Amino acid sequence: MNLRICVNITKAANFFDIKKAYGIVFFYSLLVLINRLKVGVVWGGDTQQYIDKSVIRPPTYPLLMDVFKFIFGPHEFIALICFQLLFVLISAFYLSNLLWKKFELHPITFILLHLFLSLPLLSISVAAGIHGEIGNRLLTESISYGLFLFVISFLVKILFSNGRRYFIIFLLLIATLTLIRTQMIFLYIIAVLLIPVLYLKTKNIRVMLGLFTIVLTIFLFMDLGERFYHKAVNDYFGKISLNASHMLVGAAYVTDDKAMDKIVNQKDREVLKRTYDFLENKKLLAKNRFEIGRRLVDLYNDNFATILGYGLMASFQHVYSLPKWGDEMLIQFESFSRRTIPVLICHNYKEFSKLMLLKFLYTLNFREGFFISLFLLFPFIRLSNEFKIFAFLIFLMIVINRLIMTPIIYIGDRYLFYTDILEYVIFVIMAEQYLKSHVFQVDTNQMRTS
Repeated sequence: MNLRICVNITKAANFFDIKKAYGIVFFYSLLVLINRLKVGVVWGGDTQQYIDKSVIRPPTYPLLMDVFKFIFGPHEFIALICFQLLFVLISAFYLSNLLWKKFELHPITFILLHLFLSLPLLSISVAAGIHGEIGNRLLTESISYGLFLFVISFLVKILFSNGRRYFIIFLLLIATLTLIRTQMIFLYIIAVLLIPVLYLKTKNIRVMLGLFTIVLTIFLFMDLGERFYHKAVNDYFGKISLNASHMLVGAAYVTDDKAMDKIVNQKDREVLKRTYDFLENKKLLAKNRFEIGRRLVDLYNDNFATILGYGLMASFQHVYSLPKWGDEMLIQFESFSRRTIPVLICHNYKEFSKLMLLKFLYTLNFREGFFISLFLLFPFIRLSNEFKIFAFLIFLMIVINRLIMTPIIYIGDRYLFYTDILEYVIFVIMAEQYLKSHVFQVDTNQMRTS
C-alpha cells in the first residue's frame, strides 16, 4: 500500500476511540429502535399457534406472551416487540463489545460488528442474504436470535478462560434456547465438542467426564420439561415438532405407485394413494420434473407447502375423517408420518438421498464458499489460537445447522440466518487481523527505516 495513503488511513482510524464508537453505536441503535417501532406489530403465519399454546410449539415464547399480557394488558404485543428489539440490540452490543476486548480489535471494527449483528432487524438485510425484520414479528426469531448471540458470547468467554462456570451458563442458555426453537439442538453438539478444549486447559479427566454428564443431564431435563409442559397445557405428554411430517414430504415427492403396496395399514395406504394421485395430476412428483423442465430440488422447494397441506394433510383428513386443523389432527398425522416414512424411504432411498444432498448444497452460496476458503489463509495470517478455534466452531455451526435441517424442511433464510450472520463476524475480524499483520505492520516498518 502507498505509504502516504497508509498514514492517512492510520490517522483517520486513530480518530475513533472506544468512547466515540460507543456513542455511534448508541445513536444508531436508537434510530433502529424508533424506525422499527413505527412499523408496529407484524403477525406471522404461526403467531396464533403461540397464542393458543399449540402442542407443536415449544413453551418459552407462549409463556413470555402470557407474562406481557399480565403486565401490559391490551398493549401486550407492542410492549413485546419493543422488548424484542431492545433484546437483540443489547445482545448485539454485548457480543461485539466482548469480541472487541478479547481479540483486541479497533473501535471501528467494534462498530462494524454491531452493525452486522443487528442487521436482521432491518429490511435491508435481504440484500446481504440474511433473514430480516425479525424484531417486529410475533414469532420466536427475535428472542431466539438475541439469546443465540449471548450463547456465542459465552462461547468466546470459554475460549479465553479455564472457568467451568462459563460453560455451565453456556449450557443453560442453550437449554433455554432449545425451548424457544427446537432447531437450536445443534448447539448441544458444539457444547460436547467444547469439552475436549476445556480438557486441554485443565488436564483433568474427571472434569471432562463431569461436563459430559452435565450436558446429558441438562438435555434430558429440558426434554422432560417440555413434555410436562404439554401435559399440563394440552393434556399430551410428548413433543410434536412435525419433523416426521416434514420428512414425509420429501419421501412422498420422490415415491412411485409401487411403494404403496408395501404399506401394511389399509387406511395409511389409501392416504398415500390419494396423495400420489393428487401430486401426479398437479405434476408435483419428482418424476414429473423432466416433462416440465424443472430441477429436482427446485420443484420440491417451490411446492413444499402444497405437497404437505393440499396433498398429505388433506388426504389424511379425508381418509381418517378428522377436522381440518387442530392439535389432535397434528398428533395423529405425525404418528402416521412416523409409520410410513421408513417404508417410502427404503423403497426409494437413492432418489431420497439425492434430494437430501441437493437440498444441502442448495443452501450454500458464494458467501459460504468464500468463508470456507478463508481457512486456507490461516497459516499465512497471525491469528490467535482462540480465534482459530472460534472460527472453526462457527464453521461447524453453519454445517451442522444445515445438516440437521436438511431432511426436515425446505431450508430458507429463516432457519439459517442465526449462523450465517456469524460469517460476517469472522470476515470483519480476519480483515483487521490481516491488515494489522500484512499491511500496516509492513508500512510502519518502512516509515521507521525511512
